[in-house]
Amino acid sequence: MLTRDQISALIPHKGSMCLLEEVKFWDQIKILCVTTSHLSPENPLKRNGRLSALAGVEYGAQATAIHGALINDQEARPGMLAGLRDIVCHVKYIDENWPELQVKAVLELGMGERILYHFSLSADEKLLVAGRVAVALQ
Repeated sequence: MLTRDQISALIPHKGSMCLLEEVKFWDQIKILCVTTSHLSPENPLKRNGRLSALAGVEYGAQATAIHGALINDQEARPGMLAGLRDIVCHVKYIDENWPELQVKAVLELGMGERILYHFSLSADEKLLVAGRVAVALQ
């Protein structure tokens, strides 16, 4: 539905920091994105050549930013990650040779300037990372 260039126009993350490559589906409550950026040697989140599962939080946060812009008529509202909850990493690294990562985000609560999403990162139907992100809009 949306390409990497279209995604990059919606969120502040540019260049290699725009980690998600395609939006497959979205509605008013949820979004599904896919990417192969975990395989790139130039992934800016890699440390010592590896991509920690904790980087999955950034993938989830970017999905929430894209979703927020889409449900607000493609108007991104500046915001900050205000909190992380219930983060569970089922693997140590997410840069294995999975052909594609799927990133889902589901809006749980949207009250004015405060938003709460549940996100999950998976590959080949295996859950890699999941949790909740709180966003404070400016």
